[in-house]
Amino acid sequence: MDTERLYIWICFFFSIALAAGGAILFFQKKAIREIPPSRFLQYFLVLVYAFGFYSIWSNALFHLFFTERTHEAIAQLPEYLTLIGIPFLITGMFMLLLWALNLLEKKPGKFFLPLASLLILVMLLAYVAYKRFDLLANVRQLYALFIILTAFVAGSLLCFSGVKYVEKKPRRILILLVFFFGTIHIPLFLDRLATFIPELIFIFLFFFTTTFIGVYFAYTVKVPPLKPEDDGGAASFERFIREYGITGSESEVVQEIYKGKTNQEIADKLFVTVQTIKDHTHRIYLKTNLKNRAQLTSLLRKYEHPAMK
Repeated sequence: MDTERLYIWICFFFSIALAAGGAILFFQKKAIREIPPSRFLQYFLVLVYAFGFYSIWSNALFHLFFTERTHEAIAQLPEYLTLIGIPFLITGMFMLLLWALNLLEKKPGKFFLPLASLLILVMLLAYVAYKRFDLLANVRQLYALFIILTAFVAGSLLCFSGVKYVEKKPRRILILLVFFFGTIHIPLFLDRLATFIPELIFIFLFFFTTTFIGVYFAYTVKVPPLKPEDDGGAASFERFIREYGITGSESEVVQEIYKGKTNQEIADKLFVTVQTIKDHTHRIYLKTNLKNRAQLTSLLRKYEHPAMK
């Protein structure tokens, strides 16, 4: 029992080191902030780490401190904690999907993400209906299946389309890492982690793979130069639109923001509602990894062209 406790604590502190080290290595790469998809990968790391400690480790540590003779109500505590942590996992995995989508040179239609989400949900519900098991007692199998399906979709996106910011070889490794992240959950889905050693190996691989995806992307991504191009202001603004994936409607809003107009003035000029302008502005901030108009204006000065004056 003492040896088992030692292994659990070693793995726990390794998990902390991987999460902290991965976050530090990823966030210290300031240049990566110029890459719009990196924002989604940041969210993926933070949310999946939160799920890992909140749900996965709560189950492992519970069995460290409580015995099999624990009262039945307390014995179900890990399952309840896992359920509470599920929103972190769902949001984090969809951030992984958005990261993959924003890396593509040619994005699929706007209905791809809703359809992919619906397909994953249908497969999960079909599995529950087929097995007819207690949801609370088998929540780990369900979230394992969700991760497997979502990772497969994200990895497939990077396989079958051109990718921005990442060269051919790093792209292949990133694809393998995403698929591997899903693959390590197969034993959990099949309920083959009955003893504590396989469980600890799984937990270690969970944190290690999550960290490796973020760090490898941060250190292999190709950051485009920040200085404007030499072929004129118009080309520079087109470069801004291309680099950050700005749509036609969003580009009109960008130009009006640069002119210092309010949301109401922009809405009146474009014949849309103020809420529409707010929605466009929110998406622009997400794509450019900025927080306010002042930061956006500062960035736009590097891409200034006559239409924006």
